[in-house]
Amino acid sequence: MPLYVIENKRLHCVNPQSGDYQTLGGENWSVSPIRLTSLGSSLYVIENKRLYRVDPASGDYEQLGGENWVKEPIAMTSLNGSLYIIENKRLHRVDPNSGAYEAIGGEHWVEGPVEMTTLGSK
Repeated sequence: MPLYVIENKRLHCVNPQSGDYQTLGGENWSVSPIRLTSLGSSLYVIENKRLYRVDPASGDYEQLGGENWVKEPIAMTSLNGSLYIIENKRLHRVDPNSGAYEAIGGEHWVEGPVEMTTLGSK
């Protein structure tokens, strides 16, 4: 199973055994903050305030929803078929097909930088 890295505005597919990599697509990812996670057979990227679903085979992408992710700190992960994004001090559950989201809980996540991950998810 490969790793995926965004570096120098490009998405790369990396062999975790050798470190060899293949560049996917063009210079698409250039505006901070950039966040990257996976869910199922897709990659998800937040870049320039927008959420994108990315095809890991080709690097092709589509925007989900509007310009929703504007205030830092921003973190993103996936769990049980949903994306989770921390933005503007709140945790949000996000539909990975439409980009629709709902806030969960109150304003707890105030100090940046914030990172988030899960254990044992597929």
